Amino acid sequence: MSAYLVQVAECVLSDFTGAYALDRISQPIKAKRGLVPKFTPGQQPYGEYQVFVSPVKETSRRISRNTIEVDYFVEVVVCCRMKDAEKTTTDAGQLLLEDLSLLFFKYDLSNGFAYWKENDVFFWGDPERLAFDGAFFALWQTVLTGQRDKGQT
Repeated sequence: MSAYLVQVAECVLSDFTGAYALDRISQPIKAKRGLVPKFTPGQQPYGEYQVFVSPVKETSRRISRNTIEVDYFVEVVVCCRMKDAEKTTTDAGQLLLEDLSLLFFKYDLSNGFAYWKENDVFFWGDPERLAFDGAFFALWQTVLTGQRDKGQT
């Protein structure tokens, strides 16, 4: 794992953490970073949105003699334990998921190191799971692209 990928993941985490104060997301969140997304839906406090950011990989291609373009893949997990599955409760959660998944589409990464390219959604909610234990969550991979000098690998 390169230092650049870690730097991008740290910035994603920082931007997510500060997004509520900047009125860019609809709910406050608790966020952390690690090597793999970890959460235990049944063991978290009710009503607390937890976000886990995990650097996954990077791929690169040469775009000129001295410059490469790099795609940074970062997984994002959002999880909240809800006391009920009422529409008003889940609507607020869905809005937050959309806010987070589109944050870098709307706003640049604060360090200017990379820009949003795409999201690959792996999992986006499960009504049966929500009814079973109140776990509301989503998992996606966001891809950010940047350029760096070929010698910076």
